[in-house]
Amino acid sequence: MLIRIRRMLLTFAMLSLSLQAASADQLCRSVDIKFRNDVPRSIKILKFEYYDVEDAKWRTENVGNFFQIQGATSGKMDESLEYVGNERISKFRVHYKWCGVQNANGQCSGWQKGSYTSVATPGIPDVTKCIKNLDVTIPVIHP
Repeated sequence: MLIRIRRMLLTFAMLSLSLQAASADQLCRSVDIKFRNDVPRSIKILKFEYYDVEDAKWRTENVGNFFQIQGATSGKMDESLEYVGNERISKFRVHYKWCGVQNANGQCSGWQKGSYTSVATPGIPDVTKCIKNLDVTIPVIHP
């Protein structure tokens, strides 16, 4: 009987911990991410990554086909950042293509790949945690 009670308590404790972890990940939903294009020509965002400090690894968000931003403007998207609910994010890395060659009509005829890593996360002070409805601005700077 005592063994059954201990097993039940252990099961309840494990279930409680897993629910807490799941609810913590829910806290980083609906993050408004603004990509600021500091490149004078159009860019296509392919994917972006964010550094999960607690697990010490990069997490990837694919952007579907692509997210295009005209030269020297900004574009905004709504994303859910998984596994970092109520945790600190220290860096973002943006993978993009930029228009290397424009024709006479201003259309791009030659896309080239690039990436940019923001060392200190813009919009998120080092001590701020990722929470629901957070606004983040990520510059895309072509070297």
